[in-house]
Amino acid sequence: MKHISPNKRKVHPIFLFFIVKLQLVKMSKNKKRWLVFATIGLILIGTGLCLVIDAAFYKENGAPVIHWISYGTLALIVFNSGISVFGQAVIERIRLLREKEN
Repeated sequence: MKHISPNKRKVHPIFLFFIVKLQLVKMSKNKKRWLVFATIGLILIGTGLCLVIDAAFYKENGAPVIHWISYGTLALIVFNSGISVFGQAVIERIRLLREKEN
């Protein structure tokens, strides 16, 4: 078992924020764009899928047709937006890899 020195302290979360911010400043434009697009895209995909499942539950529980159709349509818009944003993240990742090659 590894011995941990009592002098080592845990880093306060606010300092972690500044460390991450400093690392973002050093990143290239393509890497920042890739991180932002990938994160937002994955969040939208997950949210869209949850909303689609929720719309299916509305339909199953006998909600009025206009409610579950409009809710489901909005859910599919969110899901497809997530796929589009994540696709842009893939493009940014390819640009980043090409930048590193040169």
